[in-house]
Amino acid sequence: MHIVLPFPAEQFRAESVDFCSEGKWGERFEHLLESANEVLVISEQPPQGETSTFEYANLIMTGLARLRAQMLDTRMQGLAVWDGESGDGEGGTASLVSMWRGFGVPLEHIELPSGADSSGSMGTQKLAQAVEPRVSGGERSAFEYKIKAMLFADAVGYSRLREDQVPLFFKHYVSTIAEFNEQTSHKAVHIETAGDGMYMVFDEPATAAHYALGLSERINSRNWQDLGLPEEMSVRIGLHCGPVFIGVDPITGAPLYSGTHTSRTARIEPITPPGQVYASSAFAAVASSRGVEGFRFSYIGRTQLAKHYGVLPLYHVKRQKFSVSKGHLKARE
Repeated sequence: MHIVLPFPAEQFRAESVDFCSEGKWGERFEHLLESANEVLVISEQPPQGETSTFEYANLIMTGLARLRAQMLDTRMQGLAVWDGESGDGEGGTASLVSMWRGFGVPLEHIELPSGADSSGSMGTQKLAQAVEPRVSGGERSAFEYKIKAMLFADAVGYSRLREDQVPLFFKHYVSTIAEFNEQTSHKAVHIETAGDGMYMVFDEPATAAHYALGLSERINSRNWQDLGLPEEMSVRIGLHCGPVFIGVDPITGAPLYSGTHTSRTARIEPITPPGQVYASSAFAAVASSRGVEGFRFSYIGRTQLAKHYGVLPLYHVKRQKFSVSKGHLKARE
């Protein structure tokens, strides 16, 4: 059993379990935590009153299940204990069931009674009285809080450039990226650059993954030595997906996309091998939950991130190649 929580267990119990005074739900919750093979907490300190964190947890749970099913060569099966009502909002049970149905996930629905019973089940009306609905963070601040895909990239070999090679780097290497950005159909909604580094934000993980692979192929296919740059010039790219704050930078007036998940993305890129694209398990899960096609996630393992940021399960992102054999289309890496 693997449990996915939107935030730490103590906070989750207070918000989503202990409001029910009937039955021993708190004790049952603690027993499940103790019995689980893994408890994955996806956000340590999310802002109060946001539904994005619940939606993010649902996407990751669904995506991890899809990846697990693919590894075992079986299918994912959804199970919902649900009263059939749609009043729990974005990130709630109705939202998750709707997402599963949209993705064609087989669903087993255990219906709840409309009123409280001896086990402590609660009806919709009583539940609505017990818990105030979550509201958008935009009602309390100038920042939105939305799930985005993020990319960090840097030029391998930049720190070893001679002074006279720096202008060549911007003339050829950076211009190659600019040309690719013009030509690709996989567009970012936000781009920041600093020296040899680049931070990009995308609405969808599929767009970010296609962009990352395309950029990596374009950079790695060039003969940099002929352009006066080191032969080993390359690019490394890290991908992550999570909720970030969206607003305006008070100093520059430019759009701002930032948060703890931005920092997490930045820690993946430095440990990515030259010429490769690595992604967090969250990125792989959200992409898989949405049924994206055209690339494959190969599990690398739990890896120490840069600057002692902690350990994170990482995936190698590669294109999905196909071959025809005996009239059948087969996927291969």
